[in-house]
Amino acid sequence: MLTIANLRIQSQETSFSDWISVSTLGLAPLVAHILAGAPQPSFLVSSKPRWHDRICVLNPTTILCRYAAIVDRRIRARGGRWEPGDAAAANAIFWTCQGWVGSDLMAVEALPLCTLLPECGTVRLLSTEMLKTIIVTLQGLQSLVMLLGGATGTIMYNQYFGLDWVFGPLSIMGLLRLFAAPWLTSDFMYSIRTAGTGSAAPDRSRHSVDSLCITSEEKSPVVIRYRSSSYRPSRCFRVLYLGLLASCWLLAVWWTFIKPFIQPTGLPLTLSAFITGAFYVSALASVIAIFFYYYVWHGSTSTVLPCIGETWYKVYTMLLMSFTLVVILLVALETYKTPCGTYSSLPRKCADLVCKVREGEVTGAFTDCY
Repeated sequence: MLTIANLRIQSQETSFSDWISVSTLGLAPLVAHILAGAPQPSFLVSSKPRWHDRICVLNPTTILCRYAAIVDRRIRARGGRWEPGDAAAANAIFWTCQGWVGSDLMAVEALPLCTLLPECGTVRLLSTEMLKTIIVTLQGLQSLVMLLGGATGTIMYNQYFGLDWVFGPLSIMGLLRLFAAPWLTSDFMYSIRTAGTGSAAPDRSRHSVDSLCITSEEKSPVVIRYRSSSYRPSRCFRVLYLGLLASCWLLAVWWTFIKPFIQPTGLPLTLSAFITGAFYVSALASVIAIFFYYYVWHGSTSTVLPCIGETWYKVYTMLLMSFTLVVILLVALETYKTPCGTYSSLPRKCADLVCKVREGEVTGAFTDCY
């Protein structure tokens, strides 16, 4: 039976240095996920995006869909050709008078405005993107081993974690970056000014910036560089990516709602554990629904979510941010430091027992904590 304990404020005795330490540990996966996945915008018009346009780029849903879209475009490249211009356009997020744009057509139309291209179409081993991938991967592997090991019983996983682990599960989703890792780059630049010479983009006639505001139906035909979204390898990859997202969701459902029923411990879930689990279940459900609708069902080829400029998506982004802040606040209130140096949300009188479990001693005395 799923039982949830009442909120216990236990952080009063936490020192300032401990707050800094636990906050750094807890927020690191979230910060790494956003900094690694959100690209620098390329402004192709004089007007700048408003704050509610910018925050949608930082939404983890946007980032996860972007990874899949980059891989999908690489798969659809005709003849296996993937030039620096393709890599630059796939990694860029263009701001035009139509809002954020990342279509296949934009990849061709914006090339004359590119003032700097990467050296090649693949990631350089010594680059910031490779460093980001390594950091995100290590964080994700650690979290994946702990959650899967806890689910199978091979690892003693502390489900009653504190603020230090609140965004640990998020790093698992960061592993999806590995699909796009070979083609991620930040070595490019687009400008509304005329492209220069030297190591800049190839010398081509500059398209009018105003042409970027014309809808695709009004544009003249362009050279087809990519296959359609009906290309079978593309469709297979999208289904695979959707399946991995669903697997992450099932893992969150297991720990939050299924495990308490089939493997009862006699302990109620702390509010921190439940609210964090509910956060991941709901957030992943929305990611799956959005990815399925736009990229699997409708076959979008844009590296930018087609709905990123819609009012409902902006509201969804702000609600997700609000939910995140609520989770951080509630978990922080219940977090305290045990004598062995770990952080927990169990009642303080169980601090010694938490340390015993951490050292491998199995005890059934936790029922006396409540």
